[in-house]
Amino acid sequence: MSQEPRRCSLWLFLFLSHGVASYRASDSRQDLHPLLQKMAEEIIDGSYLNALLDLIQFQSSHVWTADLSHRVLAYLNSRHVAFTIPSLQAAMANHLEQRLYQPQKLLEDLRATDTQQFHTAMKCLLEDKKDRLELGDIVIDLGEIRKQALQSPGVNRSLFLITLERCFWVLNPLECVEILGRVLRGSSGRFLQPDITERLPRDLREDAFKNLSVLFKDLYDQTSAHAQRALYCWMTGVLKTSSNVTDDSVSWVSAENLWILGRYMVHLSFEEIMRISPIELKAELLEIATENQTLNETLGSLSDAVVGLTHRQLESLSPEAVHGAISTLSQVSGWARSQIIILSAKYLAHQKVLSFYNVSQMGVLLPGVGTQAFYAMDCRDLMQLLRSATSLHVSDLLPAQQHGVLSKVMEAEDTASGIVEIQGAFFKEVSLFDLWREPGFNSTVLKEKEIRRSQALFLFELLSKTTRRPEELLSAGQLLKGVTCPHIDAMSADSFLVHFQYFENNFSLLSPYQSHTIADEYAVDILGNVLCHLPAAVIRHGLSPRAWATALRGLRDCLDLSPQQKAAVRLRLLEQHGLPQNWTAETVKDLGSFLVLFSGDELSSVATKFPDILQQTASEMAGTLPPKEFLQAVFESVRNSSVENPSSDPSPGCHGIVAPSFDDIVKLAEANACWAPEDLLCLEEDTFLRSVELLGAVRSFSLAQLRKLKEKAVQVWDMPSYWREYHIVSLGRIALALNESELEQLDLSSIDTVASLSQQTEWTPGQAKSILQGFLEDSGYRVQDLKSFHLVGLGAMLCAMNITEISLIKILEFRVVVARIGTLLCSPQVLAEFKRKAEVVFGEPTDWPRFVLQELGTIAAGLTKEELRMLDKDLMPYFQPSAIKCLPDEIFKELSAEQIASLGPENAAAVTPAQRRQLSMVQLQSLQRALDGAKTRSWLDAPPSASPARTPSSLSPPGAWVSRGLGLGYPLLVLMPKLLW
Repeated sequence: MSQEPRRCSLWLFLFLSHGVASYRASDSRQDLHPLLQKMAEEIIDGSYLNALLDLIQFQSSHVWTADLSHRVLAYLNSRHVAFTIPSLQAAMANHLEQRLYQPQKLLEDLRATDTQQFHTAMKCLLEDKKDRLELGDIVIDLGEIRKQALQSPGVNRSLFLITLERCFWVLNPLECVEILGRVLRGSSGRFLQPDITERLPRDLREDAFKNLSVLFKDLYDQTSAHAQRALYCWMTGVLKTSSNVTDDSVSWVSAENLWILGRYMVHLSFEEIMRISPIELKAELLEIATENQTLNETLGSLSDAVVGLTHRQLESLSPEAVHGAISTLSQVSGWARSQIIILSAKYLAHQKVLSFYNVSQMGVLLPGVGTQAFYAMDCRDLMQLLRSATSLHVSDLLPAQQHGVLSKVMEAEDTASGIVEIQGAFFKEVSLFDLWREPGFNSTVLKEKEIRRSQALFLFELLSKTTRRPEELLSAGQLLKGVTCPHIDAMSADSFLVHFQYFENNFSLLSPYQSHTIADEYAVDILGNVLCHLPAAVIRHGLSPRAWATALRGLRDCLDLSPQQKAAVRLRLLEQHGLPQNWTAETVKDLGSFLVLFSGDELSSVATKFPDILQQTASEMAGTLPPKEFLQAVFESVRNSSVENPSSDPSPGCHGIVAPSFDDIVKLAEANACWAPEDLLCLEEDTFLRSVELLGAVRSFSLAQLRKLKEKAVQVWDMPSYWREYHIVSLGRIALALNESELEQLDLSSIDTVASLSQQTEWTPGQAKSILQGFLEDSGYRVQDLKSFHLVGLGAMLCAMNITEISLIKILEFRVVVARIGTLLCSPQVLAEFKRKAEVVFGEPTDWPRFVLQELGTIAAGLTKEELRMLDKDLMPYFQPSAIKCLPDEIFKELSAEQIASLGPENAAAVTPAQRRQLSMVQLQSLQRALDGAKTRSWLDAPPSASPARTPSSLSPPGAWVSRGLGLGYPLLVLMPKLLW
């Protein structure tokens, strides 16, 4: 017999002794308490959840004695059901474990419980009882049950539904609201569909109603507009009933009711607002209702208003004034990068060398510290900075600045402790070389760090050699990116679901093009971001109406849906909502970014009826490239609602032209691309100064439009030779219009200025060469003097180097920025030279492991055809898609059919038309196989195991964790539906 109860994962919480009981059948019924007799009968019927709940209930009011386990077995034996303690343990645990995997059946079980059993189940969820109940040989780990239940999307949905159905009639309503809060906050609000309000009680006690209203307010932004409207109607229905107002001329709206409604008050009708008593918040309510603004979008305090100061106004501030106000300025949100540069320079004006104290006061202004200034700091001060609250702002630094910090940290004697201190997204900048030389890493320190894929592949392989517990690695944050197809292949269906919680938040890593039919909303819950990879046919025909409603919000967040997927979404939206001219405001809000799927003619009615919603949608899509027709619809809606005020003193050539206003520019966002070039040149000076950074962020501007904006910059700021760093930074894409002569006029002595220019990727070779030479000349550096942060700051300008210049780059500096250089789309000749430097760091290409190939990025496209042919086919998925695109056509065709078939779907999709044209028929067939994700997996067609035996912690042993691909999508997408149905 085990001396100490042990804990296993998931529902395996019952532990009985491993001996065989002796039965005493003759008096078993007389000896056993009626509640335990009931439990035994439920065991006989296979109702193990009911039996467990009766057992918990019995223990709550009785003392468990050592012989009760044997009495239960004796009772079962008297009913001719022979159980040993181990076999009862296995049967009960396996049944309950299956309910975790089949949450629909769990819902059926909970519906079948009697009132007392249901009461006990809900109390367990509320942590009403101690976490661990020890009943002699039986250990019930309620904490583990609760933890696993609330981590499962499907179980959460079942608990949500059963709570609505039964809880308010069995438990205290406040307790039911608390349970709803737990399951809803774990679901990102997706359970709140419009029809849910039909199940909400309308006679709640006041305290329970207020708590439930707070919950709905907390989830407002995560709820669809249709659901928001439905919840508003439910809330107001309760409030109207409780107000006892019978006179229609008197409003039921009181100050307290407005507080309860919170942001839902935006749904108040105009007529209702007009009936509100004069003593309430009327003027503000009217503005909220007519402009459809949310309550938290207030004007802000005076300190927030300083973000509206122009460059000239900020330049006029004295360093003393900035220093005195730093505690306020460092907390203001909304600063433009050019403003941060000015204020930081003012604050640090009297500091020759930065100290931790100075920098720790800067808060949001930290990105204004120059790269060279970071590198000049004392290493101890930098380490202290990384441990402080100010480190939260390190992720806002440009890559060059981050590498300035890293360079100094890595110069310390104890580099391992320095790496450990690097948190969040900043950790992604740590080089593979630096990780490689620190063998003492452990999974614990990785949990709060962002990790790029090559780091994860290396660390996962490294750490898997020293741990036999897969969950230690799978739970280590983004280390999960190092899991590959063979890992998934080796997992049983049950083992996969046991560890599913670790995969769920990392589905963005999965490959597209593979899926399986999706039946209901439970499947949508478990798929998460994998929804983005559903084939068009599944979107069109494989989603039930409820599953579609649940999936819509997730699909809307997908950035790279294929044309076929978009077409399928569009057809389903038309089926669901009808033609655009019949849409309601809630429909338009819920569609959000999917509005881009409709033509200009279809959007015209939306632009007419709901211009504010259309414009808000456009502003939320900043940084994307919507279709021209969508932008034109937004543009026309803004222009039609604008008041035209021609300038009283127009610039030459601008007579009769209504120039863009600042308000128009803010509303239009990416739709500013619809202005005629002449309109942009006619911007008033004040409007240009206030909006230059907004205009510089528009990705759809043509070169003609950018040239007009550059002309305006010259009119306002004088010639480029007079421009300072903050001027250049504020230009954004407008800088692309500078010709080589103008670029040579710029002061490029600071790597930070160059780094801001290198954020643009559309430079011509001549422009890039001018920037590179300008930096070298103005800074006085030679190529061989460049530090790692200089290389990162130069970015795409490195592509303008010749072979001789590249050879001069120090290996010591190159090896720590390989991943950054591997993002550049340089010429084959330049990539080949960088590949030669990579060989000095990582050895011969035939010896490169998968994480090195992944780290190199486009540098791997510099391989010769002989080197490419010698690569093992199992390495092919570890090319980055960008590297595949960069491979010269005549070299790509040298890949064997086997190598091409092993590319994986993402890399196969990156093959260019020119590369395809070079391939033979056999190679093309292999390419199609790669696109389809075709692999022989024997378990795909095998039925799920019916065996009660489970090995939930069994993944491949560390020695077997050898990867063949990054395309995790196929095994996951196929495996989950087989388990669900």
